[in-house]
Amino acid sequence: MLSDSFEVPSSTHIPEAVTLTIRHFGCGSGQRTRIIDDHAGLIVPSYMLRFRGFEIPVSTEDTAGTLEARILAHLVGT
Repeated sequence: MLSDSFEVPSSTHIPEAVTLTIRHFGCGSGQRTRIIDDHAGLIVPSYMLRFRGFEIPVSTEDTAGTLEARILAHLVGT
């Protein structure tokens, strides 16, 4: 399993948290996806954003919009 987590300070505004997270995980770049594809069946990715007391799953396919929606869903208790 390939596991990585990234923590953003609680005082960070949501749009900045999204930007920092997308940069950290290389979302949309295909970089991590290529690494996983090279080892298909051997590597299961698990990425998490730690923000305001929540662990929020992150996908390498996330866009700013999808990640922001997921963060907001966690923050409002959905």
